[in-house]
Amino acid sequence: MMGKTVLFCSNLYPPNFVGGAELIVACHAKTLQQMGHKPVVFAGRSEAGFSHYAVTHELFEGIPVYRVQLSCEDFDPRLVNFSHPPVDRQFEDLLVKCRADVVHMHNMIGLSLGMVHTAKRLGIPTVMTLHDFWGFCLKNTLLDADNRICEDFSRCHECQSEIVDNQRVLPIRMRNDFMALQFAEVDAFISPSRFLADTYVRAGIPRHKMHVISNGLDVNRFSRIVKNRADGLVRFTLIGFLGEHKGVQTLLDAVALLRGRGSFRVNIVGDGHLRPLLERQVQERGLSGLVKFWGKVKHSEIETVFRETDVQILASIWPENQPVSITEAMACRTPVIATLLGGNPELVRDGQTGYLVEPRSPADLARAMGRFLDAPESISVMGAEGFRRISGNTFSSQVQRIVELYEQVGRGMRPLAARGPLIACFGRNAGELCTKAVPQIAGSCPDLNWQFVMSDWLAEEQIRRAAVYWVLDAAAGLQDIRIALRCGIPLLVPEQSQALKQACIEGNCGLFYQNLEEAVACVIYLARNPAITAALGENARRFLEADPSPRNAATGAGR
Repeated sequence: MMGKTVLFCSNLYPPNFVGGAELIVACHAKTLQQMGHKPVVFAGRSEAGFSHYAVTHELFEGIPVYRVQLSCEDFDPRLVNFSHPPVDRQFEDLLVKCRADVVHMHNMIGLSLGMVHTAKRLGIPTVMTLHDFWGFCLKNTLLDADNRICEDFSRCHECQSEIVDNQRVLPIRMRNDFMALQFAEVDAFISPSRFLADTYVRAGIPRHKMHVISNGLDVNRFSRIVKNRADGLVRFTLIGFLGEHKGVQTLLDAVALLRGRGSFRVNIVGDGHLRPLLERQVQERGLSGLVKFWGKVKHSEIETVFRETDVQILASIWPENQPVSITEAMACRTPVIATLLGGNPELVRDGQTGYLVEPRSPADLARAMGRFLDAPESISVMGAEGFRRISGNTFSSQVQRIVELYEQVGRGMRPLAARGPLIACFGRNAGELCTKAVPQIAGSCPDLNWQFVMSDWLAEEQIRRAAVYWVLDAAAGLQDIRIALRCGIPLLVPEQSQALKQACIEGNCGLFYQNLEEAVACVIYLARNPAITAALGENARRFLEADPSPRNAATGAGR
């Protein structure tokens, strides 16, 4: 692939909030530029002084970056943080402007997954790098309501039963169905770890679309780090957001078990909502001489942390993908203690480059820490082995494999067929009908693999694939069903709307319902009888063509 334009999409991009995913995107873009290609970045931004969804342009480290202004609500998992049509429109303008050859998406929370279909409609192949479980887990972490690892991906309602879209309260299933619909149009997925890849395959991504490509890193940068001498003191370091999922509480409990065991210190680097509580616990438990809180350290200055680190600790209780903190520790010859979860075992070789411990077990973590206290000479031995294993994992090697994947998708890859009947729902006020009916329909006919999606989240080409255009709002008018008529989709409308009911009768292209039970029965009937829905859909199209005026812009058939 020679001199191609690659449009990167990421909800954030340096120098804004920087986590592991954002660093990967930035380094990938810079490496691609060094290889003679043209990276362009479309990213989110949340700063004062910009109107919502406004886009600004800048050069950052020589790479064109277009930033769209997002609000806190755009990222909120309780709301619709996956579909923002204004972002789709801004993205399409940029896509045409920069004449991208490939779109490469990373973290999309807060942006809009409608961008996938936008690229597909314009004939531009898409690649998506997966960083966590957001594609099918609204919490991103795969932790259930009890903070235990979820094994059943159909039980999202137990963590959060509904999402709010403006004034509409919608069942959480609609989130997952919309995301599955968009993911079906992605040409190829990249997972840095085999664990994450296998988990997404379990969630429905076809294996032939999944490619495991380990994240690269700047090996030269970290290999040059020289440790400051500690005179017999073993320094353990945890780097990460101070939230429940990072297992910092387990680490503090392990420190309490090790008190008096030997000469050591624990560095906690990062910030988060648990920090005040953790600092108070350290004080109350008399651990102040053993634990030091560093606060957040910029990644550009992370060398200062590793110089004061002998052993890295990752105590997470959630299955992380491929933690950057582990790979960077290995690159600077630092052994790692990590929980036996997610992609950690693919990096840490137990007893060779560090130790793997059970999550939530202070005793197990304390035993692993104690091994380094008892045999401090093993720190350099294990650190050297870790470096040997990671030293070839450079950004150049990673990006070269990704460029080869770009070539594959450029030649065309098979799209994923729709899972089952798509029900396009319309309603400015969906009400209880939607939240009650959707689970009933899905539960009564699980073999159909339903997809329920609000129509205003969809592009017109996607609505054309719907089996039913279900109007949930009794206040809807004739103008609200024009798109269904134009697309040739049979209608299901509330009987209370006399205009829509009459349109159904006159056009013989849909059904109307009086209550919840009738709505459920009608949806199931239409989905199970494709010949009838096809005939009703054709009637809808003819009805609009016969009289395209707003008065008759409707469709129908009686119950």
